[in-house]
Amino acid sequence: MSRSLDKSLLTLVRKLRRPTRPFSTQDIHFQSSVGYRISATLLTPQTKGPVPAVVMCPGSTHDRSVFFNNSAPIQARELAEM
Repeated sequence: MSRSLDKSLLTLVRKLRRPTRPFSTQDIHFQSSVGYRISATLLTPQTKGPVPAVVMCPGSTHDRSVFFNNSAPIQARELAEM
């Protein structure tokens, strides 16, 4: 019951909260020093001047898409809008 209530409240908050800044999205890729290809999504606010940054890393059982689905406690889009 508690989990479904949390999910319902999260959905409601997301509907009521309005975006504060527009942002752009870009897929980026780079090679680690041992040869692994690392893929990421860069969300950049469309403002002038320096902005704070956040790096979100999923656990070993997820990929970056975990930060873009509605069941996540916070989404990458929500952080970029702030």
